[in-house]
Amino acid sequence: MIKLRRTRRESQGLVPSEHTEAVRFMRMVRLHEGRLPALEWLHHIPNGGWRNKAVAGKLKSEGVRPGVHDYSWPYRQGQYSGLYIELKSQDGRASKEQRDFSAFVEAQGFNVVFCKGWEDAWRAVCEYAGLPYRVQ
Repeated sequence: MIKLRRTRRESQGLVPSEHTEAVRFMRMVRLHEGRLPALEWLHHIPNGGWRNKAVAGKLKSEGVRPGVHDYSWPYRQGQYSGLYIELKSQDGRASKEQRDFSAFVEAQGFNVVFCKGWEDAWRAVCEYAGLPYRVQ
């Protein structure tokens, strides 16, 4: 079983941050790469988050775009070319740009999921890959 440490936010009765959810999700992904080696290619796309102006300017000039989902998995399954995951905290909401991106990549043959928390994201990966859902 994956061992989770409570964060300060959780100790104060708040929901975990999106960062905490992302770290927990990727811990599960890495834990299960032995079951499905293609998980090695599931990766984060650093489009969101707070940055100072200099870093934000550099990333924008490198091609960062609002709305692009948090995770991409270029793993073909059935009719889908791959999987995009937009991970939200338990109280997070999708932006218009994220909904627009979702519509675009779905039209290109990708499966797209919006997930609330790491367990929802891990469940989506298991369902996409045809793996039994396990949190261990």
